[in-house]
Amino acid sequence: LDTKPALPEAIRFPARVARLAALAKYTDSDWAVFPAMRAKLVIDDAEQLVKDLRAAESQTTISPHDRRLVRYMYIEALHTIGHVELLRTKTGSARRLYEGQRPIGLVNGALTDDESRDLRHAVSWMLTCEQLAPDCNLYCDLAESYLLLKEFGLAQGYARHATLKKKPADERAYYLATESFF
Repeated sequence: LDTKPALPEAIRFPARVARLAALAKYTDSDWAVFPAMRAKLVIDDAEQLVKDLRAAESQTTISPHDRRLVRYMYIEALHTIGHVELLRTKTGSARRLYEGQRPIGLVNGALTDDESRDLRHAVSWMLTCEQLAPDCNLYCDLAESYLLLKEFGLAQGYARHATLKKKPADERAYYLATESFF
């Protein structure tokens, strides 16, 4: 049985980041039908990707140009893995808390301890990314994550940050600011 040769590292990293970034572009309805086991495989690979990129960045033998590329991929992987984990939570286990796009179920319900732990793990990646490259989408993801964790003060704070960095056509920041207040 012939096996495919492993891709060179210079191709493997961008391919893995691209796969993760493509998954982050899925909508809530796409995620609702995405197999949970496949999502877990991708997220597990993304966790390893973050570690691999961090290790590659610390190598002393790479050129400054390659170090900048690895740093960019590291930041993109951090942001994207947090977003993907939020989408997986929203459309999977936390779906019971949503009516349409609104988390109305938070009034009487909450995430389980395991769901909260997984979401907090994703928040830790997003907080690391915030130190390196904050943007409106990251702030929105943090606001929505804290909203699901019922930490409304933090949700409001990140939603306010998002409104200050918002893109002209992005209403998500304003929606999250309003939703976290209510």
